[in-house]
Amino acid sequence: MSADLYTFAALLDVCSHEEIFSFLARYCDQLGFTSYFYAPLVGGQGAERFIKDEKQVVESAHLVRHNIFTNYPAAWVRRYQEAGHVAIDPLLQRIGTSNVPLYWSDLGRVGKTHIVMDEARQHGLADGLAAPVSGMDGSRALLCLATDVPVVASPAQRAATMGQALLTVLHVHEALQRLGENLAAPIMPQLTPREKECLLWAAQGKTSWEIARILALSERGITFHMVNATKKLNAANRRQAIVRAISLKLIEP
Repeated sequence: MSADLYTFAALLDVCSHEEIFSFLARYCDQLGFTSYFYAPLVGGQGAERFIKDEKQVVESAHLVRHNIFTNYPAAWVRRYQEAGHVAIDPLLQRIGTSNVPLYWSDLGRVGKTHIVMDEARQHGLADGLAAPVSGMDGSRALLCLATDVPVVASPAQRAATMGQALLTVLHVHEALQRLGENLAAPIMPQLTPREKECLLWAAQGKTSWEIARILALSERGITFHMVNATKKLNAANRRQAIVRAISLKLIEP
């Protein structure tokens, strides 16, 4: 399945947690996975966890109070917490040093098994991928998409799905910011008409060179406007600037 930035437009207008659950369930299925898990990360790198009090066991039905959205088996959610797996979870350890999405199977290429992944398989989570995101305010989150069978896909398909998962976690993170759930409310930036114009064309997949041809400007001028817009939106890169501009309704599809 292919997706563009407008695939997530409805997510950026959510008014309730139920809408986020609905989107994740629908999009997870469209990507070929059966289960999803989204959670903000608390704690420093190397010691990240999902709930501030890691000794507290939270039932699946109450995870949303911690901004955790999942349809993982309830038995696995409880087992993971009771066993203290958060301290040894290889996925958490890996994303503590990288923001690049990865398939779970990549963790096993060192030639040894891991108790967390073994027990996940026993609970019907045989394979999947993890996509972390870092917000400009220092917040971090993780999206896992899982399936009950090993993922069979070509390198190109795997790369495309990882990219889509990264877009998904970015938009869910932005959606929670819009809901004001324990995240700083965004400050409305003041973009010039030209900056909005450049962002709008970039959102449609146009390169700086193509936008320059469309607007009859130099490519250097387009880059100048895009850099200014990205800074004003407090974004890390052009793609994140586009996402934030759409979420703030500074540009319309």
